[in-house]
Amino acid sequence: MRKTVAPIFLTGVILVIVTDAAWAASPDNALDKIVDLYRNNTKNWEATLKGFALNLFWLLAVIEFSFAALRLAFRGADLGEWLWEIVSQILFIGFFLAILLHAGEWARIIVESFQAAAKGAAEANHIAGGLAPSDIFDVGMQVASRFVEATSLWSPSASLGLLLSALVVIVCFALIAAFLILALVESYVVISAGVLFMGFGGSRWTKDFAVKILVYAVSVGAKLFILQLLVALGAQIFSDLAASVETNNASLFVIIGSSIVLLALTKIIPEMIQGLINGTSFAGGGAMTSTAAGAVAVGASAAVATR
Repeated sequence: MRKTVAPIFLTGVILVIVTDAAWAASPDNALDKIVDLYRNNTKNWEATLKGFALNLFWLLAVIEFSFAALRLAFRGADLGEWLWEIVSQILFIGFFLAILLHAGEWARIIVESFQAAAKGAAEANHIAGGLAPSDIFDVGMQVASRFVEATSLWSPSASLGLLLSALVVIVCFALIAAFLILALVESYVVISAGVLFMGFGGSRWTKDFAVKILVYAVSVGAKLFILQLLVALGAQIFSDLAASVETNNASLFVIIGSSIVLLALTKIIPEMIQGLINGTSFAGGGAMTSTAAGAVAVGASAAVATR
């Protein structure tokens, strides 16, 4: 009996500490404040980096124009060729200069359009869209708290299984919230810091660097689009489960399995979509496999303990 009560007590203490800390942070939206911190501070980069980008842009533009003039001069080009080259250079430089001057604004519009699309798609299916990281973590806490409430010292084995199940759910939803935070911070970085790479648009030899940043902005927006759809769907599913959670083995398997599946989906699918747009290959990460394997092992132990 003592061997069973000891791990229950230890696990319960850990869960109480984690739960109290999480719920204490919830009213202040501590996770959302992390996102706000990065968003507000990365905005300060844009003005400074735009100055460096403009200097680089005009340097490359002068080199580009000088090379074109020398090439025409050595070839003995006529007036028509000179006029065509001048017009071509003006159009090229003007196009990339416009991108540079409005890079932050346009990248922000691209990312926010994907987010608005995800919110609209979720709300069309009567699912709350535009969820913040703290919202999805709170859903996991609601499910975990139902397991903790069902524990009893008179049923030590069953209580141990419930506490382990609650721990799996909390870990899964903490990681999902972390994925959402990382994607949001990534979007703020590419919007504010990406303007520097727009300076490479001053020359045809380096313009691909500028184009790739725009493609990257699209890929980040698409990643957020898929991630927010999955998070919104998961929040709806687990909100329903939290309202009617049961403590039998079948229910534990469903909730633990659903948590692990949602964790895997929010990790792999958005990064796969981003990789396809960027033209890079994506391998399903060993860290994700290790996390899922650990969660499965704990979940199996929890289900066995409730018998």
